[in-house]
Amino acid sequence: PELSLAVSREIGTYLAQLHLIPCDNLPEKRHWLDAHYLPEVMQKATEMYGAERLSETHKVFASLSNFKPATFPQAIIHGDLDTSNCLFEDEQLVAFIDWQEVGVSAALMDFVQTVLGFCFVEQEAGSDYWAIFDPELYRALYESYARVRPFSQYELEHLDDAMRYVGLTQPVWAMTAWE
Repeated sequence: PELSLAVSREIGTYLAQLHLIPCDNLPEKRHWLDAHYLPEVMQKATEMYGAERLSETHKVFASLSNFKPATFPQAIIHGDLDTSNCLFEDEQLVAFIDWQEVGVSAALMDFVQTVLGFCFVEQEAGSDYWAIFDPELYRALYESYARVRPFSQYELEHLDDAMRYVGLTQPVWAMTAWE
């Protein structure tokens, strides 16, 4: 789909509904938003590239030492929701697809991953492309999600850290997966 307020509202509503499905007693499945992934892949990236080359990455990671994904409400998560992983007919959601990263993790982490996939608009500047945060797309996604599954105070207090944590996960995954 093309990014729009209607698309953000649809995604927020259906993502929240996914997060309300009971997840007790489901088997563990490793994925890139589980509580163990980032610490393990940071170690692997350091072995591949060296601590000096990853010094800025380590600073960000160290600043998140008190962010513990396992302490947040857990849910079934899609894990990789962006415009390429859902089907729309006009501005109506038909299905989420590409369930490769499905698992159980913090609903907040999945919400933030979805923000990265639906609230940044590509801009061209000469031969470069930039992704610019669109607050209106975010507001539509956030409000539609929160109407179905309100965020806890604890989640709201850690929303910025969750954004940094998930934002760090993607490039570190790319470093280790694609060298």
